[in-house]
Amino acid sequence: MRQAAGIDFPGTDSTVFGFLGDVELADPPERPGFWHNAHGALLVAPIPGGHHRVTGYAPSAPTPTLESLRETVELIAGTDFGLHSPVWLSRFGNATRLAAEYRKGRVFLAGDAAHMHFPAGGVGLNVGLQDAMNLGWKLAAVQRGRADAALLDTYHPERHPVGVALGEHTKAQTALITATTEEGRSLRRFMADLLRTHPDVATALANTLTALDVRYPGTHPLAGQRLPATREQLHLLREGRPVLLAREADPALKDLAASADFQLYETELPWPTTAVLMRPDGHVWAAGDTAEQLADALAELPLA
Repeated sequence: MRQAAGIDFPGTDSTVFGFLGDVELADPPERPGFWHNAHGALLVAPIPGGHHRVTGYAPSAPTPTLESLRETVELIAGTDFGLHSPVWLSRFGNATRLAAEYRKGRVFLAGDAAHMHFPAGGVGLNVGLQDAMNLGWKLAAVQRGRADAALLDTYHPERHPVGVALGEHTKAQTALITATTEEGRSLRRFMADLLRTHPDVATALANTLTALDVRYPGTHPLAGQRLPATREQLHLLREGRPVLLAREADPALKDLAASADFQLYETELPWPTTAVLMRPDGHVWAAGDTAEQLADALAELPLA
């Protein structure tokens, strides 16, 4: 689809490869284990169905065969755990590419169609789901006549920068995963000590890897921020429509909500503002301390 639409997919080809096998283990480790040494990196963890996922990196770039996997695992961990009966064997590279356009006419790209990278930490799954959520509510709003078609033009400028950041930090993760030289392992130890002694850095990295730090552009200081929502607040977004959240639903806010056809809910807010309009993807669309300020912010949105 991307090629048929004539959308470029620039980036870099693979220079290193990882391996993966979903197998049965005759002698599994007592708990999920991770090994990293001069021979490579290895993760062994149970998955549903009585199998274990055996995945990692080796400088020798093993082929996706049972014998090659067994030899690689034994070299890194000192045992092959009696692995047998594979249900899936594969290898993957660190090719990193990003679509030049997330939209071309009536074609929209999301997930793996928009970005590829080394599968470090599963972060691509988080970003792909965010792509789909960002685009999904906008398509629904336009199709149902609740928003102007111009809303769809915001998809690329909001999500493409996230794809750029995704490529950058997965390449950085790849460098650490494949750092099997003595110098590389010193770098890993340095990073581990840094994260242990600086919790704020660890939290920032965790938010990046889970894609919870994504913020979209906007004029209001709160615009584009993600609401650290409670379970009840998330439930309000299940209809796939923006909702107006306010500390107190005064008459002016009720009139504004009715005129704009938004549901209004009284709830606690994590910011010192009176009300915010939440997008279905959990990000702030508009905010204000008065109904008048919020009305001015709504007037700038591509609403039908």
